Amino acid sequence: MNPRVSLGLRIGAVLAVLTAALFNSLRLGLLPIVLIAIYSVIVLKNHRQDPAKLELLADQAYFLGYLSTISAFAAILVKVIWEESLPDSPKPILLMLCVALLATVAGIIAMTSLKDVAANQRTSLLYA
Repeated sequence: MNPRVSLGLRIGAVLAVLTAALFNSLRLGLLPIVLIAIYSVIVLKNHRQDPAKLELLADQAYFLGYLSTISAFAAILVKVIWEESLPDSPKPILLMLCVALLATVAGIIAMTSLKDVAANQRTSLLYA
């Protein structure tokens, strides 16, 4: 995968999470999941015939989810520090916890799915 595209996806995920925290927007918070899906489709399209490369790049899908998770936790802290108080309602904190968990789950699903495709491809090459 092109390193610029990967970097763009990572920066996009972090900015989406931080913006979601700023505006209390679940829609923006779900953007990293869309970016993980886009990453996975690009990797699958470009490397389906190379199981070793596909398996290596699969880990990056997980790391993109993990980066989004850490960004969500950081966004909670930044928001509290910025506002100099805890939120009146637990909703902003719960929103970011939800974003964090969903991003992790999406990253794990993407990683395992890409690794499954790589394993199946490896098996089909052995028996071809």
